[in-house]
Amino acid sequence: MQQYAPLLAGLRKSMVVIAILSALSAPQAGAVTIPMTSGSIHMDNTTPFIFDDVFVTLGGPDFALTNYFLHDSFFWTSNPNPWFFFWPPGTMVEYDGFVSLVSPNDLLVYAGVSYLPSGQIHVDTPSIAVGPLLLTVPFTLSGTIHGVNLSGPGTVDLDIIGSGVVSAHYTKLFYPDGPHLRLDSITYEIAPVPEPATWMLLGSGLLGVVARRRSTRRTS
Repeated sequence: MQQYAPLLAGLRKSMVVIAILSALSAPQAGAVTIPMTSGSIHMDNTTPFIFDDVFVTLGGPDFALTNYFLHDSFFWTSNPNPWFFFWPPGTMVEYDGFVSLVSPNDLLVYAGVSYLPSGQIHVDTPSIAVGPLLLTVPFTLSGTIHGVNLSGPGTVDLDIIGSGVVSAHYTKLFYPDGPHLRLDSITYEIAPVPEPATWMLLGSGLLGVVARRRSTRRTS
């Protein structure tokens, strides 16, 4: 049984995360909660304004959001700002911030209807030490989107939630006081969270494997 302890512990932690996300996704007055199942938020230092322009493509059940990156902006809320300085290896940073949707060319498609979206999309990460040129860390996503029907009267209000992995790409620069790291691009990639029923089936299967192993050992 001990050899399965790490796997079962990981399963229990995952089921706790699922329970929290399920609670967060409970419908709120005036808004529908949509879990994100695909897409990403991306920025880099090749756009006209470094890390200001943001590429957004997010998908969920009956939901698709794309943005016009030259108008929308990303605002860092973590301190220190991960791109504002060139950091020496070992510096602890976070990649917290939010996207502000303001472009008239942004597009939300929900339940087959096209809307002009507005609102904010927030991302949060734990602290991590810079060092590797490719650094990855988990993130959570939340936001509120207001949509105005593009073809007729009517609006929609949506709360979005999600999680995934941040990929931060760095370049190493050499200064008299030692090497420093410059953030060149960052991508928040959505990773779908399995349905609770999927975890229950997986948990049942794992427990069945453990039971069969123990039964085999007793009869051998």
